[in-house]
Amino acid sequence: MNRIRVLAVACCLVLPSFAADARSSGKTGGACATPEQIQAAQLRQLHNQLQVAALNCRGEDSSLHAKWGGYVGRFGSTLSDNAQVLRTHFKSPAAFDRYNTQVTNRESVRVHEVDSYCETRAQMFDQVMQMSPPQLIAFAGQTVGRPDHMSDCAAPVTKAASKTPRHQQPKKNQTAQAN
Repeated sequence: MNRIRVLAVACCLVLPSFAADARSSGKTGGACATPEQIQAAQLRQLHNQLQVAALNCRGEDSSLHAKWGGYVGRFGSTLSDNAQVLRTHFKSPAAFDRYNTQVTNRESVRVHEVDSYCETRAQMFDQVMQMSPPQLIAFAGQTVGRPDHMSDCAAPVTKAASKTPRHQQPKKNQTAQAN
């Protein structure tokens, strides 16, 4: 097994326990997030979406490995700054890691729930590679909306609102039933 598959299998085994720990503690990072931290979480969630696609969709699109490398090379500095903003919010490396794990785990489930997931993410790679760092940050905000597992200081989140799935495309049979 190559290293990426081993990593993917390990993540699948470990991620549910991290999510359970966060749920049992009742929080993912403590205090609510500032607008800058929300923006950083949106970018991190977009980053995790692309990362999950690069790992899970290679069978459908062999170009994703190269696209991932190009994306990381192009936006490495922006992503590093982004991680630093989130680390200040979460106060500890372990809390930041738990947050990343939760977001990535949720995205890993979407791979199997959303029709055309891989095709959509491949197109997203093409879009972001045409952007500047500020455009990428704005795109993340538009694409992600309210980030998973993070509350905004200005707008408290109710339990019902926090469990509402976002940005999922309907399955093909649901689309057909609607027509």
